[in-house]
Amino acid sequence: MQLEFRRLGPSDFPLLQNVDDEIFDYEVKEEFARRFLADDRNILIVARTGGRIIGQIVAIVHQHLDAPNDLFIENLGVAEAWRRHGVARRLLGMAFEAGVAQRAVAAWVATEEDNSPATGLYRATGASSGRFVMFSYSTLEVENAAGRR
Repeated sequence: MQLEFRRLGPSDFPLLQNVDDEIFDYEVKEEFARRFLADDRNILIVARTGGRIIGQIVAIVHQHLDAPNDLFIENLGVAEAWRRHGVARRLLGMAFEAGVAQRAVAAWVATEEDNSPATGLYRATGASSGRFVMFSYSTLEVENAAGRR
């Protein structure tokens, strides 16, 4: 089957109604997707065959006060049957092109150390790795200056 690669825009939400179950972490919510697609700094590129999305990359152009723009690869997913066919590599390349068009000069991505398909892809495409600590807040609460709630 022929693959089509396409960056989605604000009017493309209906295409997200036919997505392989393996490529997003959660169900795509219309409210969130429309908001995401409406912002030009947000990049969603999909791979489709037969009208079904079998791969996707989500990236965000970060603007900084003290540094050039960079591109954060937020999510990359390819259906199992399409892995090792160049889909992820092509999606990554297209995301880089979209980032460069918005004056991003570097890109970064985070993944679990034991995610061998992802770490293999990133190494094979020239990324370097390093150790860092990630902290996350599951809910945001406003705290006073002393750190008490």
